[in-house]
Amino acid sequence: MKVTASQVQELNNGKKIKVTASEAQELKNVLKSILDKHKVNGLRHSQASVLAIAICAVLSGCRSFIAIGEWAGRSAQNMRKRLGCYFHQTKLSVLPPQASPL
Repeated sequence: MKVTASQVQELNNGKKIKVTASEAQELKNVLKSILDKHKVNGLRHSQASVLAIAICAVLSGCRSFIAIGEWAGRSAQNMRKRLGCYFHQTKLSVLPPQASPL
């Protein structure tokens, strides 16, 4: 995902940046390369998916952990899937990370 200087300026001025499906997929792939030192017990969301959600939310204008959590909750199922969020077998839906991991 390439962010231009003008996009950074827009972000600094409070304007939102739209993240496309291909950019979300590319972002997830890059973030997967970061070493995740969390223990696997009870872990639903990968470090890469939590970081991807947070980055996309900030690029969309969120400025707090609460806003990031709300953005994650409002995000579409297909966006959550592209960002690598957890698929719940019983609910048959892709769940966003809750505010605590963010």
